[in-house]
Amino acid sequence: LGKSAGKTVRYNSVSADELRRLLEGAGVPPAGAPMAGAVGEATRAGEFDASSPDLEQLLGRPPVSLEQFLSRSAG
Repeated sequence: LGKSAGKTVRYNSVSADELRRLLEGAGVPPAGAPMAGAVGEATRAGEFDASSPDLEQLLGRPPVSLEQFLSRSAG
């Protein structure tokens, strides 16, 4: 993200509990904060790390990487 934007981007890993507190403090509804924490935990555990030809079949072309997408969008 930082490379594509030409800026330094810091990443701070937070626990699910800390994320919940931060989101609730920012006004996220009580049901939304735990859900966001659960998605973060699942991501860290690799539960969304899967490959499939489905997106390419839907698009009719190979998908681009996040870096390629951001670079194209920023320019």
